[in-house]
Amino acid sequence: ISPRLTGAEESTGRTAFGAVMRMKLPIANRPENAVALTAEFMPRIEALTRFVFGLAYLKADNENAALTQLEAARDVPQWAESQGKEVLYLWMGTAYLERARRQRTPDQSPCDAVMTRASAKSIDLSDVVRSDEPVSDFACATAAYRLAQKVNPVFARALIGLGKVWFDRVETQLSSTATV
Repeated sequence: ISPRLTGAEESTGRTAFGAVMRMKLPIANRPENAVALTAEFMPRIEALTRFVFGLAYLKADNENAALTQLEAARDVPQWAESQGKEVLYLWMGTAYLERARRQRTPDQSPCDAVMTRASAKSIDLSDVVRSDEPVSDFACATAAYRLAQKVNPVFARALIGLGKVWFDRVETQLSSTATV
């Protein structure tokens, strides 16, 4: 992807999903090199495929299907956090936020997996989750953006996402009280 592409810094910058993967292979063109390359690249290829499907569903306003694909990408074995997962968490946060804004949260707990992962990484969510209330998609979005920030502390888009959560949360509260 060309670095001149604007508006997609997560594809071309330091957090590039397709960042260079360093590998040691013999110089000779041998069949075992292809096997080694395939084994090394398959986790990223599978994750990227699911990620792209997730973005397509998000673009089609189907947040639930998008989250299913993004969660499947997150769970790809041998895809390390350091290989661009902050970008995945960013888009998961965006999907949860869109679902919250459109008030399309399913009846069951909306994001057990992301909340569990955030808890396992010691991410504090006490400001958005209360024990006497069900977990909201706003809390799920916050958890996803904080996971992105945990993976890459200088990932500015995660901070922008957190700001958008608070803005949309207040806007939603104001619009619901105005219609009462």
